[in-house]
Amino acid sequence: FAALCGKTQQPRHFQEGSHVQNIEQRQFYRAGFALYIKLKRMTQWHLIDERMHDKSRHFVALPQSVAPLRLLFRVFTLFGAIPTAYVPSITESWIDFRFRGHRFSINNQYGDFWFFVQDPSCPEEVLAKVASHFCKVALCKQSALTRCSARTRNRSLPLRGTGCVPGSANVMRTSHLSLLRAASVAIAVLAAPRFALPSDFPEGYVANGLSEAVRGLSVNIDALAAGEMFSVQLVGRPVYVYRRTTADLASLERRPSSELADPKNQRFRESVRREYGSTSSAVWARLLLAAEPISVRPSRSLDSAVFVVAGWGPGSGCALALTSATERASKGYIFRDPCTGATFDAAGRALAQSKGAGGAPTAAIFNIAVPPYRMERQRILLGPADAASLPQLPFSQAELYGAGSPTQRLIGAARYNDMRAIREAIAAGADVTYFRPGEGSPLDAAIIGSSTAVIELLIQHGATPTPNSEAAARFLGREDVLALLRGAKK
Repeated sequence: FAALCGKTQQPRHFQEGSHVQNIEQRQFYRAGFALYIKLKRMTQWHLIDERMHDKSRHFVALPQSVAPLRLLFRVFTLFGAIPTAYVPSITESWIDFRFRGHRFSINNQYGDFWFFVQDPSCPEEVLAKVASHFCKVALCKQSALTRCSARTRNRSLPLRGTGCVPGSANVMRTSHLSLLRAASVAIAVLAAPRFALPSDFPEGYVANGLSEAVRGLSVNIDALAAGEMFSVQLVGRPVYVYRRTTADLASLERRPSSELADPKNQRFRESVRREYGSTSSAVWARLLLAAEPISVRPSRSLDSAVFVVAGWGPGSGCALALTSATERASKGYIFRDPCTGATFDAAGRALAQSKGAGGAPTAAIFNIAVPPYRMERQRILLGPADAASLPQLPFSQAELYGAGSPTQRLIGAARYNDMRAIREAIAAGADVTYFRPGEGSPLDAAIIGSSTAVIELLIQHGATPTPNSEAAARFLGREDVLALLRGAKK
């Protein structure tokens, strides 16, 4: 037992010449040691057991602190792993590999790398091995990551320099359907609410999102100390609550406008249009419009001491990281986008010149979004006051997808469920089979933004599933679309 516990000196009866040299006893000893290692690995990880619609298991989420390509290289260093697919994209990538007879997938979901195993009965030891192997390229150390995983069980703990990316593994999740979104030139999966109504998508999907937004969320900030932050989730997306320090407030007062990319928030409307990447993101686009009176304030907050902000980087969709106390004191920026290197001050304003990877300058052209909220003493009420206070989206068809080639117009119209524009684009010669990583395809755009009738129309005109198609349908819970995709492959 002492040897199993890592003692350097073995007990007397284990030493050479004793009866432990018996072969059967040595085999028993080795088996016991192997069991000890397995149990040790299993106890170091709080593995997730979330079942997808295709019966696969989402078992761990690691902070997205490196590029997906580097994670792919890490697959090659996992002894026995065989990479089978890599689909890169600006906002979403997929990595598939086989390991010990099981099929795994990795997908970067809104600031996290999500790990899936096709067979939910895969042994915990194998899952812990995979998690441990890839943790070595994550931003935080294993001990810190374990604390992040523990926060999924105690969701109200503030973040105090754990070395974890705030808003990644420690962000409170309402479901595994994390954010489904279409960027301006790419198909990406963004956080979706825990409901999915494939029978009347996208109308029912948006209606339920609006209902959850109006219900809102009450957050107690009484225990939040200066310099601390915690994250909650509103309609499937992370929201950060940060209590500013005296130094933060002083920095906001003395920072010159020349150091800010958009000091007066003049690009607000354009930033909301970027967030409105498809019909499925309509709810959050309307929430951001409702928060405009807050976002144009000098402090971009209702209370100068408390900053409530969206937890993702504008443009990248990556979970924002809270910088160290040293960086906050010396450089005056509070948040960093780990994917672009862009930095933001204590009001979420983008600094005019940030340093990205390798010291290269990184310009963030948008400030961090601010959600609508109200304050009642030491409580924050996230969400609009009522449904009437949510403005309608002001963007025209021409502004969203009226320009470009017939194929580009087809992809744009498919993101916004515009059947008439889709038919016109097809009649004008649009390529329904078009697909390019980073740009997407008409079929993928329809999966996250249009009705089943649109998807059926595209398949009738020859559209075929891409490596992203089934994944997007699974995350939205669109079982009818999955059946159509499988039929299109035959």
